Amino acid sequence: MDIATIIGIISGLVLIGSAIFSNGSWEIFLHVPSLMTVFGGATAATLVNYSLKEVIGVMGVVQKAFTGDHDKSPELIATLVEMSQLSRREGILAIDNMLSDIS
Repeated sequence: MDIATIIGIISGLVLIGSAIFSNGSWEIFLHVPSLMTVFGGATAATLVNYSLKEVIGVMGVVQKAFTGDHDKSPELIATLVEMSQLSRREGILAIDNMLSDIS
């Protein structure tokens, strides 16, 4: 898991908790019609704007945020540099042989 994700979650919870307990009553934050308006409205607006496939695909993004998939950027950069050097030396068609090795 990325450190920024952890910091974001903790700071969000601390801010919400401090807002609730600074007033002395946590019950004021549990107004059911307000919660329905906020979460129901956000869900409805999301479904209007995006297809169901895209909305469900967000779960994969959330999973990646918490599972900490390894970053493959250095490997990708090295491959692109190798391809650009080969293309410069032998021409753009020379990289066709490398395409089968790239996932």
